Amino acid sequence: MDPIGQVSNARMPYRCYTFALNPVRHGIIEDHPSNLGELEDKIGARGNTIIAELLSRIKKEVDGGTIHDDHDEKVIILLSIPIVREENGDVERIDRKAFLVSESFLHIGLKAGVLDILDQNIFVKRDLGNTQDYSEDWRSIEILPIDIIQPFTRELARYSSGLIDAGPNAVMLGVGSLGSALFNLWSRSGWGTWTIIDPDHIKPHNLARHTAFASQAGQYKVDAIRSMDAALWGEQKQPVKTIAGSALLFEDNEVEAALTSAELIIDVTTTLDYPREHGSNAKLPRGISVFLTPSGRDSVLMAEDQNREYRLDEIEPQYYRHILNQPWGAKHLEGNQALFWSGAGCRDLSTVISLEQVSVHAGILGRQIRIISETPEAAIKVWMNDPTTGKIDYDSTSVDKVLREAVGDFQVIWDTGLQEKVRGFRESCLPSETGGVILGYYDLPKRKIYIVDIRPQPTDSEGNSSGFSRGVDGVAADVRVVQERTAHIVNYVGEWHSHPPGTSSAPSRQDSIQLEYLARQFNHDGFPALMLIVGENEERFCIAGA
Repeated sequence: MDPIGQVSNARMPYRCYTFALNPVRHGIIEDHPSNLGELEDKIGARGNTIIAELLSRIKKEVDGGTIHDDHDEKVIILLSIPIVREENGDVERIDRKAFLVSESFLHIGLKAGVLDILDQNIFVKRDLGNTQDYSEDWRSIEILPIDIIQPFTRELARYSSGLIDAGPNAVMLGVGSLGSALFNLWSRSGWGTWTIIDPDHIKPHNLARHTAFASQAGQYKVDAIRSMDAALWGEQKQPVKTIAGSALLFEDNEVEAALTSAELIIDVTTTLDYPREHGSNAKLPRGISVFLTPSGRDSVLMAEDQNREYRLDEIEPQYYRHILNQPWGAKHLEGNQALFWSGAGCRDLSTVISLEQVSVHAGILGRQIRIISETPEAAIKVWMNDPTTGKIDYDSTSVDKVLREAVGDFQVIWDTGLQEKVRGFRESCLPSETGGVILGYYDLPKRKIYIVDIRPQPTDSEGNSSGFSRGVDGVAADVRVVQERTAHIVNYVGEWHSHPPGTSSAPSRQDSIQLEYLARQFNHDGFPALMLIVGENEERFCIAGA
């Protein structure tokens, strides 16, 4: 039994008679009629009538037998009125008016003379024929206007929320505290047709931030969401599909079918696993990934472009570069529990975060996801909330064109922003060579290296037109700051240097020796060493080890 939203089906003591009137032109606003006679006169002035049809229906309900006088169901009259602006014009809308009649349907028939009574038994009076033979007593029967309350439909939800678009056929991955709040916002707005995927159950401590109730503890989160959504919509059924499993199980037929048939996938998981897998899968639709930082103060949105030229895993390095180069990045991922390069913890919520903070960011992200889903561009957006003052700061960065370089059996992912940056470093030092360290991270199973940033030469470096020796001043401290700001995801992955004018980017003998030296150092941790050589008209990556 569904514990939420039990509704009584007890029959109401009213008979409802509905009438579809002929189209009526826009006119002046009038007072509501106070009795049946006034109602008939007002609609009659507009070429309509209901009384003959009403009495005919009453007769049919009694015809063939008798009804005892204590059968006192009251009457509701419902009028459906098409409104036109010009005679014979198109219908602009349908107005509906309802009236509660003070007498039962039997007493209406008695006062009109179409029914008769004997020994408290009411029956059809057989000796009457046309409308002009009706008694006029029915005219004085009092009526009261009543409000017509429309059911909560998706159309009404969108109208009430100021939305026009019905939204995409979408999949949401992860319905924890943030995901459940987002789903609640979108469902109540009538936006989207949803499949939700999550392998977890509702636990008692989840109730501090989740939209679920105590009676749902132990249920799969997706089942709890579906149950609450059914209670919201009642008979206006919403086709919410649920999969109680991991979205990473692409080999599962149900998961694969849900993901590949969607128009949009919204990742609200708490790890980096899914967005990185999503970026590597060409069969999937556009993805948008959102999360709260461990402190709950900040929220992040990363969106692929409509054509998926820029994938989630390839946008991620540009997000980290934004962290490294903006003042707010110093405390952005504060509180993470991640280890070197794994990235598993930069989206893990800390154990203490209020529903207030979740709700603040859910409201922002819910609207932004909806807006971005209707635009073709990729996006990186960050919101920073001061929980004391309530102030919200916002920052975003354009997504640079992604560059993919095949190097041996690895693929190096970088972008035109970094390309322009390193070319600028080279240009500023000509005719001398220059260089510095490369910051990034690895995905060894997929044989990918992601470049996040490229640093300029340290102050104690030595370079001239025939060679370059990188200094060490401030490098170790800089790498530590990079690790701390990025939840230990980004680290030192290699070296870059430039070649002088008129020289290609092919590695020299000295470059090869240095790369082999780097490879021996990196092999201690099981990683390859990376070298970038910046020539006059091209850049070249070299890899050794692992």
